[in-house]
Amino acid sequence: MRWEDLFADLELQWEANEAAELASELADRSRREAGYLRMIDRMRPVVGYPTRLRVLGGQHAGESLHGTLAALGMDWLLLRTGGDGGPGADARAARRREPAGHLRRSRA
Repeated sequence: MRWEDLFADLELQWEANEAAELASELADRSRREAGYLRMIDRMRPVVGYPTRLRVLGGQHAGESLHGTLAALGMDWLLLRTGGDGGPGADARAARRREPAGHLRRSRA
């Protein structure tokens, strides 16, 4: 009877380790897949909604911009920062400055 309990316990430990290993592998795969998404693919669902952006370079480096994402292109975006988003609303454009052909992967 003691041997059966021991083997049952070992089997449960083995299954728990396999489940943890699978969960770790799935998380790693998810991070890797997210790293292959382009900026436009990540931002497309946000067009027309309030957005906050942190600027990393250029004249607005270190600033957080708040507004509505109005338009989006392969390497640029347009953020409306005015109160009602009407025709008189202030608009700011941002453009990624990277060498042509250079693919930038995000860190997950």
